[in-house]
Amino acid sequence: MTKRIDELVQHLCGGPEHPLAPVLRDWCAASRPFLTFAEAHQSKLRKKLRLARQTEDLADLRAELAVAARLLGDARLSLQYEPFHEAGTRGPDFALRFRTHLAGHVEVTRLRPGASGSLDGTSRLARLLCGKVGQCPPGVAAVLVVWVPPVCAQEGQVAAAVRLLEQAIQVQRPPPGLRPEEVRAFRLHRLRLSAVALLSWSPDQPVGNELWQPSQARHPLPPALARTLSTLLLPAQGPH
Repeated sequence: MTKRIDELVQHLCGGPEHPLAPVLRDWCAASRPFLTFAEAHQSKLRKKLRLARQTEDLADLRAELAVAARLLGDARLSLQYEPFHEAGTRGPDFALRFRTHLAGHVEVTRLRPGASGSLDGTSRLARLLCGKVGQCPPGVAAVLVVWVPPVCAQEGQVAAAVRLLEQAIQVQRPPPGLRPEEVRAFRLHRLRLSAVALLSWSPDQPVGNELWQPSQARHPLPPALARTLSTLLLPAQGPH
Protein backbone atom coordinates (compact mmCIF):
# COMPACT_ATOMS: atom_id res chain seq x y z
CA MET A 1 0.00 0.00 0.00
CA THR A 2 2.79 2.45 0.92
CA LYS A 3 4.65 1.71 -2.32
CA ARG A 4 1.44 2.18 -4.30
CA ILE A 5 0.87 5.59 -2.68
CA ASP A 6 4.50 6.68 -3.06
CA GLU A 7 4.50 5.80 -6.75
CA LEU A 8 1.21 7.63 -7.32
CA VAL A 9 2.35 10.79 -5.53
CA GLN A 10 5.66 10.68 -7.40
CA HIS A 11 3.79 10.42 -10.68
CA LEU A 12 1.37 13.23 -9.80
CA CYS A 13 3.80 15.68 -8.24
CA GLY A 14 7.07 14.86 -9.91
CA GLY A 15 8.87 14.55 -6.59
CA PRO A 16 8.59 14.96 -2.82
CA GLU A 17 9.58 18.62 -3.03
CA HIS A 18 6.20 19.60 -4.48
CA PRO A 19 4.28 21.63 -1.83
CA LEU A 20 1.21 19.39 -2.06
CA ALA A 21 3.04 16.05 -2.08
CA PRO A 22 2.91 15.53 1.73
CA VAL A 23 -0.80 16.27 2.09
CA LEU A 24 -1.68 14.13 -0.94
CA ARG A 25 0.26 11.26 0.58
CA ASP A 26 -1.58 11.72 3.88
CA TRP A 27 -5.00 11.79 2.24
CA CYS A 28 -4.27 8.68 0.16
CA ALA A 29 -2.98 6.82 3.21
CA ALA A 30 -5.97 7.80 5.34
CA SER A 31 -8.67 7.08 2.76
CA ARG A 32 -8.80 4.26 0.23
CA PRO A 33 -11.68 6.01 -1.60
CA PHE A 34 -9.51 9.11 -2.03
CA LEU A 35 -6.64 6.94 -3.26
CA THR A 36 -8.97 5.34 -5.80
CA PHE A 37 -10.22 8.79 -6.83
CA ALA A 38 -6.66 10.08 -7.30
CA GLU A 39 -5.71 7.04 -9.37
CA ALA A 40 -8.83 7.32 -11.53
CA HIS A 41 -8.17 11.00 -12.29
CA GLN A 42 -4.38 11.02 -12.23
CA SER A 43 -4.02 12.51 -15.70
CA LYS A 44 -6.01 15.65 -14.77
CA LEU A 45 -4.44 15.86 -11.33
CA ARG A 46 -0.91 15.51 -12.67
CA LYS A 47 -1.44 18.36 -15.11
CA LYS A 48 -3.00 20.64 -12.49
CA LEU A 49 -0.32 19.87 -9.90
CA ARG A 50 2.47 20.57 -12.37
CA LEU A 51 0.89 23.88 -13.50
CA ALA A 52 0.09 25.15 -9.97
CA ARG A 53 3.28 27.02 -9.05
CA GLN A 54 2.08 30.25 -7.49
CA THR A 55 1.04 30.32 -3.83
CA GLU A 56 -2.59 31.20 -4.50
CA ASP A 57 -2.92 28.60 -7.27
CA LEU A 58 -1.57 25.94 -4.92
CA ALA A 59 -4.00 27.04 -2.22
CA ASP A 60 -6.90 26.85 -4.69
CA LEU A 61 -5.99 23.31 -5.71
CA ARG A 62 -5.43 22.21 -2.12
CA ALA A 63 -8.87 23.57 -1.15
CA GLU A 64 -10.45 21.71 -4.07
CA LEU A 65 -8.84 18.39 -3.16
CA ALA A 66 -9.49 18.88 0.55
CA VAL A 67 -13.21 18.98 -0.23
CA ALA A 68 -12.85 15.80 -2.29
CA ALA A 69 -11.07 14.10 0.63
CA ARG A 70 -13.87 15.09 2.99
CA LEU A 71 -16.72 14.04 0.70
CA LEU A 72 -15.12 10.68 0.02
CA GLY A 73 -15.18 10.04 3.75
CA ASP A 74 -18.71 8.67 3.26
CA ALA A 75 -18.92 5.37 1.39
CA ARG A 76 -22.27 6.39 -0.12
CA LEU A 77 -20.64 9.23 -2.05
CA SER A 78 -18.47 9.10 -5.16
CA LEU A 79 -16.99 11.88 -7.27
CA GLN A 80 -16.18 12.48 -10.91
CA TYR A 81 -13.52 15.15 -11.34
CA GLU A 82 -14.21 18.02 -13.75
CA PRO A 83 -17.05 16.23 -15.57
CA PHE A 84 -17.41 18.96 -18.23
CA HIS A 85 -13.70 19.29 -18.97
CA GLU A 86 -13.64 17.01 -22.01
CA ALA A 87 -16.47 18.96 -23.62
CA GLY A 88 -14.45 22.15 -23.28
CA THR A 89 -17.22 23.93 -21.39
CA ARG A 90 -17.10 25.84 -18.12
CA GLY A 91 -18.45 23.68 -15.33
CA PRO A 92 -18.16 22.63 -11.70
CA ASP A 93 -15.26 20.76 -10.14
CA PHE A 94 -17.13 17.56 -9.26
CA ALA A 95 -20.14 15.49 -10.21
CA LEU A 96 -21.48 14.00 -6.97
CA ARG A 97 -23.19 10.64 -6.79
CA PHE A 98 -25.13 9.72 -3.66
CA ARG A 99 -25.54 5.97 -3.40
CA THR A 100 -26.10 5.08 -7.07
CA HIS A 101 -27.65 8.25 -8.47
CA LEU A 102 -26.28 11.56 -9.67
CA ALA A 103 -27.12 13.89 -6.79
CA GLY A 104 -25.69 17.09 -8.21
CA HIS A 105 -22.50 19.04 -8.80
CA VAL A 106 -20.00 20.64 -6.45
CA GLU A 107 -17.92 23.72 -7.19
CA VAL A 108 -15.09 24.69 -4.83
CA THR A 109 -13.60 28.16 -4.59
CA ARG A 110 -11.74 30.47 -2.21
CA LEU A 111 -12.33 34.01 -1.12
CA ARG A 112 -8.75 35.09 -1.49
CA PRO A 113 -7.25 37.29 1.21
CA GLY A 114 -7.13 40.93 0.24
CA ALA A 115 -9.03 40.44 -3.02
CA SER A 116 -11.51 42.97 -4.43
CA GLY A 117 -9.83 46.04 -2.98
CA SER A 118 -11.65 47.65 -0.07
CA LEU A 119 -14.86 45.60 -0.26
CA ASP A 120 -15.96 44.00 3.01
CA GLY A 121 -16.29 40.24 3.37
CA THR A 122 -20.03 40.18 2.59
CA SER A 123 -19.64 42.23 -0.59
CA ARG A 124 -16.71 40.09 -1.70
CA LEU A 125 -18.78 36.96 -1.12
CA ALA A 126 -21.65 38.49 -3.11
CA ARG A 127 -19.29 39.12 -6.03
CA LEU A 128 -18.02 35.55 -5.82
CA LEU A 129 -21.60 34.19 -5.90
CA CYS A 130 -22.29 36.25 -9.02
CA GLY A 131 -19.29 34.73 -10.74
CA LYS A 132 -20.01 31.14 -9.76
CA VAL A 133 -23.76 30.61 -10.22
CA GLY A 134 -23.29 30.42 -13.97
CA GLN A 135 -21.09 27.35 -13.52
CA CYS A 136 -24.03 25.45 -11.99
CA PRO A 137 -25.49 23.25 -14.74
CA PRO A 138 -29.30 23.31 -14.94
CA GLY A 139 -31.45 20.30 -14.15
CA VAL A 140 -29.71 19.02 -11.02
CA ALA A 141 -28.69 20.23 -7.56
CA ALA A 142 -25.62 22.45 -7.27
CA VAL A 143 -23.49 23.01 -4.16
CA LEU A 144 -20.93 25.80 -3.92
CA VAL A 145 -18.19 25.31 -1.32
CA VAL A 146 -16.44 28.55 -0.39
CA TRP A 147 -13.32 28.73 1.77
CA VAL A 148 -12.91 32.11 3.47
CA PRO A 149 -10.20 33.47 5.77
CA PRO A 150 -11.32 33.46 9.43
CA VAL A 151 -11.11 37.26 9.50
CA CYS A 152 -13.84 37.39 6.83
CA ALA A 153 -16.12 34.71 8.30
CA GLN A 154 -19.30 35.91 9.99
CA GLU A 155 -22.43 34.14 11.16
CA GLY A 156 -25.13 34.27 8.51
CA GLN A 157 -22.76 35.70 5.93
CA VAL A 158 -24.10 33.78 2.93
CA ALA A 159 -27.65 34.93 3.63
CA ALA A 160 -26.38 38.50 4.05
CA ALA A 161 -24.58 38.37 0.69
CA VAL A 162 -27.69 37.00 -1.02
CA ARG A 163 -29.86 39.72 0.56
CA LEU A 164 -27.45 42.31 -0.78
CA LEU A 165 -27.86 40.91 -4.27
CA GLU A 166 -31.64 40.52 -3.99
CA GLN A 167 -31.95 44.17 -2.95
CA ALA A 168 -29.79 45.20 -5.89
CA ILE A 169 -32.09 43.27 -8.23
CA GLN A 170 -35.17 44.94 -6.77
CA VAL A 171 -33.84 48.50 -7.06
CA GLN A 172 -32.06 47.71 -10.34
CA ARG A 173 -28.82 49.17 -9.09
CA PRO A 174 -25.67 47.20 -8.23
CA PRO A 175 -24.25 47.59 -4.73
CA PRO A 176 -20.92 49.40 -4.35
CA GLY A 177 -18.05 47.46 -5.90
CA LEU A 178 -20.19 45.21 -8.13
CA ARG A 179 -20.91 45.68 -11.82
CA PRO A 180 -24.42 45.51 -13.32
CA GLU A 181 -23.47 42.44 -15.38
CA GLU A 182 -22.41 40.60 -12.23
CA VAL A 183 -25.77 41.19 -10.57
CA ARG A 184 -27.50 40.26 -13.82
CA ALA A 185 -25.69 36.90 -13.86
CA PHE A 186 -26.88 36.19 -10.34
CA ARG A 187 -30.47 37.11 -11.23
CA LEU A 188 -30.44 34.79 -14.24
CA HIS A 189 -28.91 31.74 -12.54
CA ARG A 190 -29.63 32.06 -8.80
CA LEU A 191 -32.34 29.35 -8.76
CA ARG A 192 -29.75 26.79 -9.87
CA LEU A 193 -27.95 27.11 -6.55
CA SER A 194 -29.05 24.45 -4.05
CA ALA A 195 -26.63 25.18 -1.20
CA VAL A 196 -23.55 27.13 -0.19
CA ALA A 197 -21.13 25.60 2.31
CA LEU A 198 -19.02 28.34 3.88
CA LEU A 199 -15.80 27.11 5.45
CA SER A 200 -13.40 29.32 7.31
CA TRP A 201 -9.78 28.25 7.13
CA SER A 202 -6.37 28.80 8.59
CA PRO A 203 -2.99 27.29 7.68
CA ASP A 204 -3.34 24.80 10.54
CA GLN A 205 -6.99 23.81 10.68
CA PRO A 206 -10.08 24.43 8.53
CA VAL A 207 -13.28 24.79 10.53
CA GLY A 208 -16.81 24.42 9.23
CA ASN A 209 -18.98 27.50 9.40
CA GLU A 210 -22.41 27.03 7.79
CA LEU A 211 -24.43 25.24 5.11
CA TRP A 212 -26.90 27.71 3.65
CA GLN A 213 -29.82 26.42 1.60
CA PRO A 214 -32.06 28.84 -0.33
CA SER A 215 -35.79 28.32 0.05
CA GLN A 216 -36.44 28.90 -3.66
CA ALA A 217 -33.82 26.58 -5.14
CA ARG A 218 -35.04 24.82 -8.26
CA HIS A 219 -33.45 21.58 -7.05
CA PRO A 220 -33.28 21.53 -3.23
CA LEU A 221 -30.92 19.08 -1.56
CA PRO A 222 -32.68 15.96 -0.29
CA PRO A 223 -32.63 16.03 3.53
CA ALA A 224 -30.42 12.93 3.77
CA LEU A 225 -27.84 14.44 1.44
CA ALA A 226 -27.94 17.80 3.23
CA ARG A 227 -27.27 16.06 6.56
CA THR A 228 -24.41 14.08 5.02
CA LEU A 229 -22.79 17.19 3.55
CA SER A 230 -23.12 19.04 6.85
CA THR A 231 -21.46 16.18 8.70
CA LEU A 232 -18.60 15.87 6.21
CA LEU A 233 -17.91 19.50 5.40
CA LEU A 234 -18.70 21.26 8.65
CA PRO A 235 -17.11 19.28 11.50
CA ALA A 236 -15.60 21.17 14.39
CA GLN A 237 -12.36 19.40 13.60
CA GLY A 238 -11.42 17.73 10.35
CA PRO A 239 -8.69 16.78 7.90
CA HIS A 240 -6.82 19.58 6.17
